[in-house]
Amino acid sequence: MLQNQAIPIIVKILELCPNVRNLAIWLPHGDTRPVIDFFNHRPISRLSLDLGLFCVAPSTSTSPESEPATPWYLDGTTLTESTFDPRIFDTLQHVTHLDMINISGTLWATKCHYLARLPRLTHVGIKAYDPRDVIQPILSMCPRLKMLIVVDADLGFYGEGNESRPSYMQDPRLVVLDSAPDPLLEWWDSAKDNDGFKDFWMLGEEVLSKQLVNCHA
Repeated sequence: MLQNQAIPIIVKILELCPNVRNLAIWLPHGDTRPVIDFFNHRPISRLSLDLGLFCVAPSTSTSPESEPATPWYLDGTTLTESTFDPRIFDTLQHVTHLDMINISGTLWATKCHYLARLPRLTHVGIKAYDPRDVIQPILSMCPRLKMLIVVDADLGFYGEGNESRPSYMQDPRLVVLDSAPDPLLEWWDSAKDNDGFKDFWMLGEEVLSKQLVNCHA
């Protein structure tokens, strides 16, 4: 897990871990292209990332050593057509589980088709306050998808009972969690291999199994 680090530091750490398969990169500082290039050469199967790795940072300095004090996209800049960078999707050829944090908004609804470029992707996780715009596109554009987990702080918009929900909300692959383990604590507990610990994906699999049983009942 690499959080709130400058890109050169992230790259150096990753170079020392050639066999890494389970990786989280949150709040990266600076131009993310070196990290994206790194994905081309590593068999990462489980990846957790946030908004920063999908963006091209605006040029703020001619010096490659100059890094912003805070991630630029948290300083009033949002993901837009001009800052969105789709190249990362072509580098994740080994990823089966993709967990995306702080992903929401209408722009993402038009970009979900890029997930179809990931040939082994079977599990997607979305952690956002209101993920309605992206649920249907992900379910329809990822033919190999086995599970989409949505962690949402307010489940009220889903309606009461299946009859009041949109048809895509009844897709058995969709797992809605009203809460999930704190991401930071989850990664620490996972690394320590605590007995009885259930991570984000394990909790989703339990719900999915129950849903599939009910569908075939």
